[in-house]
This record gives sequence, C-alpha cells and structure tokens, in this order.
Amino acid sequence: MTDEEKGDFVKMGDPNMAESKGKNSKLILAVLGALLVLVAISIIIVIIFNKDQPETKEDKEANSWDDSYKKADEFISKLNLTERISLLYGTENMKYLFPPTLKDESERKHLCVGKIDPLKNDNVDFKGMCIQDGPAGVRYANGTGMSWHAPINTAATFNRKLMYEVGKAQGEENKEKGINTILSPSVNIMRTPQAGRTWEGFGEDPFYSGVCAAEVIKGIQDYGVIATIKHFVGNDQETYRHSSSSNIDKNALMDIYVEPFYRPIHEAKVGAVMAAFNAVNNTYCSENKILLTDILRGILDFKGFVMSDWWSVYSNHSDTFNSGLDVNMPGGRFCGPFDVEHMYDNVGRDHSHWSALEDYVKNKIVEEKRVNDSAKRIIASMYQMDQMEKFPEVDLYRDTITEERKNLQRKVATESQVLLKNDGILPLKSIKKIAVVGNDAMERDCGIEGELDCKNDTNLVVNGNVPLGYGSGTTKFSYLVTPLQGIKELAEKNNISVTSSGKLIYTDEKRGDKIVHVSAVEDIETGVEVSKDADVVIVFGKATSGEEYDVVENTVGDRLDLDLWHGANELIENITEVNKNVIVVINAPPVVNLPWLNKVRAILFSGFPGAETGHAIADILFGVVNPSGHLPFTWAELDQYCTKLNSLGNLTVIDEKTGKIWRDEYRYDGVDSAGLKDDRENHEIEQYNYTEGLFVGQRWFNKYNKKYIFPFGYGLTYSSFNYSDLKVSMSKEGLKAEFNVKNTSPNLGQAVPMMFLTFPDNIGDYPEHIFKGFDKVELKPDETKKVTILADDHALSYFNVSKNKYTRINEGIIKVYIAENGNMSETKLMAEINANYM
Repeated sequence: MTDEEKGDFVKMGDPNMAESKGKNSKLILAVLGALLVLVAISIIIVIIFNKDQPETKEDKEANSWDDSYKKADEFISKLNLTERISLLYGTENMKYLFPPTLKDESERKHLCVGKIDPLKNDNVDFKGMCIQDGPAGVRYANGTGMSWHAPINTAATFNRKLMYEVGKAQGEENKEKGINTILSPSVNIMRTPQAGRTWEGFGEDPFYSGVCAAEVIKGIQDYGVIATIKHFVGNDQETYRHSSSSNIDKNALMDIYVEPFYRPIHEAKVGAVMAAFNAVNNTYCSENKILLTDILRGILDFKGFVMSDWWSVYSNHSDTFNSGLDVNMPGGRFCGPFDVEHMYDNVGRDHSHWSALEDYVKNKIVEEKRVNDSAKRIIASMYQMDQMEKFPEVDLYRDTITEERKNLQRKVATESQVLLKNDGILPLKSIKKIAVVGNDAMERDCGIEGELDCKNDTNLVVNGNVPLGYGSGTTKFSYLVTPLQGIKELAEKNNISVTSSGKLIYTDEKRGDKIVHVSAVEDIETGVEVSKDADVVIVFGKATSGEEYDVVENTVGDRLDLDLWHGANELIENITEVNKNVIVVINAPPVVNLPWLNKVRAILFSGFPGAETGHAIADILFGVVNPSGHLPFTWAELDQYCTKLNSLGNLTVIDEKTGKIWRDEYRYDGVDSAGLKDDRENHEIEQYNYTEGLFVGQRWFNKYNKKYIFPFGYGLTYSSFNYSDLKVSMSKEGLKAEFNVKNTSPNLGQAVPMMFLTFPDNIGDYPEHIFKGFDKVELKPDETKKVTILADDHALSYFNVSKNKYTRINEGIIKVYIAENGNMSETKLMAEINANYM
C-alpha cells in the first residue's frame, strides 16, 4: 500500500485502523498525564526546598541588566513626572535616632539611615528602598546583628573564598532585616595611613582592592541585596572632606583611584555607586560629569544607579542634575555638627536641592529623559536583585545573630591576624604564668554603646578594647570577646595562670559644674609590677580613627600621628626593662609607630577583628591556628609615605554650647588657592595635589628607595614553604604562571604566593613590580601542590590616555616574579615572557 493509499484509507475510516489509533491515543494521553503530574510534583518540591535559597549564578545571568531595564521601563511608564522625580531623592531618618527627637523602639526599628519613599498610584505599589550602613554590620540594629571585623581585616586574609563568604553572610543578614541596599564596600586607596577610614577599605593596592570588593559584592548580591561601592572617587582623607579638591592627573585617576571600581562593575555587576564628598580637579564628585557620565557610565559601562554621599549635593544648579547623579541622599541639607536639636531641620523633599528639578524639567533646562534614565537605573537595580515583588519588611531589630555567623566571623578574624615578628616565642608553650597588660585587652568600662565610644561632655574616651574604628562603618555590639577573655580561656585549658593590668588614669578638668575626662594614660606602674615575675608578658596597644563628623580623643577622623594611644609605647618600653619575653598585640588602623621593635620578641598586628577579637588573637598566640594573614599595605614611618597630614598649628576651638573640641588647622600637604568655596564664610577649598601620580604604596617605596619596616604582603607563619618549577604562558585570556609550592615544616599551614609584574619600558614611566595575582593554598606537612595564577586581560592593561581607554600590553618583555611579599630581594621564582599573544 502506497503512502497516498494509506492516507486515503484512513480518511475512509477503516474500523480496524480507527480502533488501533484510539488505543494508541489513550495510551499516549495516559503517559502525558503521568508526566505532567511528575513535572508538577517536581516544581512543587523545587519551590518548597528552594524558596529561601539565593539566586544561582545561572539565574543571575538569565536575569540580565537588559531584562531588568525592560521591566524598569515598563514600571516608570506608569508614573507621572512628579512620581518619577520622587524616586531620585531620599528621606533622611537619622534625625529620629538622636536626642531630643528619639522615637520609641517600635518606630525606630523601621528607620533606615536613608530611604527612597514608597510610592502608590492606581497602577503601581512601590514599597520603597531601605538604604543602610555598613561594612562591618548593620548599623543602628540595637545589638541584634553581627558585629563583623573591619574590611581591612578581610583584605589581610588574602582568601577569596572567605571574602565571598563574608559578603554572602552580610547579604543574608541585611535581607533578613529588610534592607534593600547596603552601603558597602569602600575601595578608597590608602594613600597615607593617617586617613581616618583606612580600616574601612582594603589597603593601598588598586588591583587588590578591586579583587576584594568584587568577591564581597558577589556574596552580597547573590542573596538579593544591592551592594554600594564607594566613594567615587579620591576621598582619601577626612580632613575638609566637604571642602577639598583631590587634584589627580588622568593616568593616576584611572590606574590607581578608578581601578578598584573596575572589577566590581565588570565581574560582580555591582548595583550602586556612591559619589564622594570631595571635589576632583575642582568639581565636586556629585556634580562631576567627567566622573559620573564619561568615566563611570562610559569607560566603565556601569549599569546601576549613583547616589550621593550624605549631604554631598552642594547646590541646585542645573549642572548638578545633568552630571549623571541619580539619587540625592539624604534628600536634605546639613546644618552643622553642634546643634543636635536643629541639625536635621532641613530634611525632606522641600529642603532638598532636588526640589528644583521639576521646575528645571518644565522649563527645558533639564531634559525629562535625564529624569527617566535615573528612575530606570534605580528600579532596574531592584529588579536585578529580584526585590520588586517580594522583599522582607524593614525590621532592623530582627535578631540575625547565629552560631554559624559567629563561627565565620571568628574564622575570618583569626585568619586576618598578621604576625609581624616572632623570634620563636610563638606559639606559646611550656609556660606557667602570663601577664596580660594594657587597656586594650580589657572590657569597656561603659558598656558597648552606639559607635563604641564612652561619651562625656567634651570628649569621646576609648576605654577598653577597640574592635572597630568609629563612624558610619561601625555597629552596636551585642557581645565582644575581649583579648583578656580569649587568653584566659585557652590558658585555663593549658593550666597556665593569668594576671593582668589594664587601667586608664584620667586627667580631669572642671567644665562649668561638671568634671570631665580630658585625657587618659596607661597605668604604667601597675603594668610593670605584674610583668616582673611572668614567664611571658602580652602587652596590648591601640589607636583608632574614623569619620570627621565625630571627635574621639581630639582626633577628627584622620590621625595626627601614628603613635599608639594612652602612652602605650612608654608602657611597652618600661615592661621590656623588667621582662625580656614581651609580645605586643596591636588593635589599630593600618600602621603605628614601633619604637620598641627591637626590644620585644613578637608582634601581632590584629587590626580591628570585630566581636570575636579575643578568640582570634588567642587562637594565634597559642597555636590553635597557624597565622596566615598578610599586610594589604606597606608599613613604614610616616615621613616615608607619598603624602602625610601636616599639623599647621595646635589651635583648638571649644564650642561653648557642647564643649566639643575641634582642631582648627590641619590638612594634607597642599596649598591654599583660589577656587571652590565651601559653606564656611571666607574659607577657600583645600587643594590636595596628588603629585606622586601612579606611585602610591609599595610602588612609591620601590620608585624612590624609601625605607619601609614591613613590605606590602608581609606576614609570618609557623610553617615554611618552598617554591619551584615556574612555567609562564601567554594567551588571549592573559598571563598564566604555574609552579609548585611545598610545605617544608611539620605544621599544617597556608601559603600565600603572590605574583608581581614589571611591564615593558615602551609604555612609559610605569611602576615596576606591580601586584597582579595571588592564591592561598593549604598544605599538610611535606605536601606539594601545583598553583596556577592568572593575570587576566585587564590585569595586563593600563589606561592609555591618548586613546582614552584601557589598552592591553601586546609587545615587549614582561618580567614575572613569584614572591611571598613585596620585597623583591626575597623573590622565590622569576621568569620573562613576550607580551605578544597573537
């Protein structure tokens, strides 16, 4: 029977064939029905077991920015001009967090440090956006959240996996509290160790800062919270941050100060950028079109939204709106630091510079498209994180402290401890008595309040351990394991007795009808006495720094010197006279003076390790954990850095109403010149000239043979490692270095091999031995592992000013160095390779 005949036969309705067809159809329908049931069950199971799981990488890639922008475009089409503009400025809630405007607890727990207000009309129901600090935990959470370590400690781990895990845990915690956008991380470069917020960043190196930030951001955003990378750009000191210009040439601007933003934008797809307080080249960052439009959205191809730092929109000139800024935070004007009762009176939309925006649009001074673009960026970022339809309600007081997060915080804090010196005294063993000396080892005598400062009428006195710096990057601690507690725990297990001394002696002064503390020093006499008969003395010293809006022991953000506080250097010197087994532990921002360096047997730089400070320090001292932290900055005396803060006098101003002391004259090297004006009458903007160009950090020390105490990347361990068999290759993807690392000690340890490159001379006066790759490898005793480090396409590029773009090096010889730190005289392996990859 032909095919045509078969067709005709069926049409004619042969009963046998019809019956057969009916049976087959029923069977097929039955099978299909069963399959549909199985599919439905599978979907239900997936929903049940994955409803709280973070979005996978594949899901994230599917939910591209293009898709998010399409959704955002549809959303804003349902809003009128007034409603669209309402998305572009915040409502400041911090006024309700301070006396005398405090609200009751039930209201305060819903107040974020900044927010975009809810919006509802016949077509949309927008819940708004909660924006909250910060990098070391949720601010103003009233002790209900984790108090993490400082970001500089995250950097000191040199462990990408831990960086991601910290970001993920913080993303989870913020989402549980209903926070849409976290104001973290900061990637401003440590140009000088005096800068008040060095502990909030990742150190001095632009490549490494970008890597750290990208890993943290991936973690945060994989759990559906928008990360904010800040401060764009050149906010490298606190002094006159509202009235200064960072003057930077294009080479240095792109390869040093913009560079840390590159990987977070391209690899981590960060959702928000915060513009800095200061000006760059005499145009304030929040109204700097070159920065926000030409560089950020043009060269870097940033897809998210840009917000101002708090009160850093200084005018309502139309240029401000046309620069590329999307959100004016916090939507009002700052009145001044002293009058708390009225300092936030000018908040809200009516007092915002953005209040003129609607008139500008109606009068054709600002294009409506500009408003639409900004509104879309904000909403697209929320769609990108899947926040628009279902997101937890804001409850900053929701308890998010878990044992899992405590364990992670302890692990990172411990792995961030940097052993700077050890003549064999560590790890502690075969001892009977330890003396723990220094106020930094002790509990705080006023509890753990607010931003970690014990307050009185004229000063903020730091009494007790300092686990974080001060300012918006810190938290209210629910608990703090002090160094003394941590040491006692392990000493007790090892039948070691512990004696201690850590009292501060105050100098008091009568102000009006009150007695206040005006200074404090360590109790040296008692400290020396308890040290005399101890087998080992562990001396703790501290310093702190933070934002310029608060004064802590006469320090307005930036440190005026690098000494340990409260006379701790004198305490250490005196103790070395009565006991030769002295170990010094330092809780401080990056870099302090070490006048007693050659008189002590060991030094541990602890940084700001957060809530688990005591456990982290004790685990290293007793050898429970082998130290593997490394410095993400160069350690030197102040006059060796490319810039330093110069005190121009010792004048102080005491505000008669509050008694607060502010230093009147101090600044970075630079000269007054005509230019921008700030709000202070007859005060010209400070000019900070970045004359060092590309040579910052270790690059500066290498270029000019400056003397350092410890190089970038330095860190001792209880293990030793051997490096061998280096092979390098070049491809379109980048430069690949492969080599072996062997643990030659009897201890389990973690090696941190680092790759430094010197580019060919044909690109001009470029730094040598630039940091471009690293890994962290755990090795058992006598174990060997193969390590591969890739310097990718961007790592092999520099910013070509003449072409106004990043350019891959493709000719000449690249020198490759494998080392354990930035001291090239201790390089482990070397090679050369032609840059041509075609």
